[in-house]
Amino acid sequence: SPRALRAGVARSGAQLAAVRLSGKELGWRLEDGALVVSAPALDPGEYAVSIEFDACAPIVWRWQVRECPSAAFRDVSRGPWYHSAVDWAVENELMNGVASDRFAPQGDFTRAMLVTVLYRASGSPEAPAGCPFTDVAPDRWYSDAVAWAAREGIVNGMTPDRFAPDAPITREQLVTVLFRWAGDDGVRADLSAFPDAGSVARYARAATAWACG
Repeated sequence: SPRALRAGVARSGAQLAAVRLSGKELGWRLEDGALVVSAPALDPGEYAVSIEFDACAPIVWRWQVRECPSAAFRDVSRGPWYHSAVDWAVENELMNGVASDRFAPQGDFTRAMLVTVLYRASGSPEAPAGCPFTDVAPDRWYSDAVAWAAREGIVNGMTPDRFAPDAPITREQLVTVLFRWAGDDGVRADLSAFPDAGSVARYARAATAWACG
């Protein structure tokens, strides 16, 4: 996959001639002042990349390859567009898999999953002892996150006493929760450009306009 090497590739009066990894020449190009190298998939470890010029000594760049954070998930290969996002979410401890070896990238994102991600992104603060929703048992993986989100006014529930933790979250529910969590910065988009703007629920209109702004 392409790798951008941005440090120390300039040499006065010299032209870049080749880039080699363990003696094997790699494809490369210059792009916006950066050297972009096409390198093969590599096992974790440190590699020496030799950046060679036509009229001076080469630069040796030490390339540290870390283990892919999502390597344990057999359903997350390197090719899909979401791979780097899964790596980021796992590495930053925002998300786990649905099993030790499965992430379920095409699975539904539930209401419990969303508040858990936001709870972790907020530093997993101390949660209140009780939860206002009767369908959230105290011993579930999302219990503290839901109790915290309810206390902070981030979620209200489907009814005053029901959260529906396993229900897939809708787009308007998603933006509303994000809006409450992030805080209102006053930015709004004109929703009239969307033909289905009239179907946005009243409670979600401000949040939807904010999310599109």
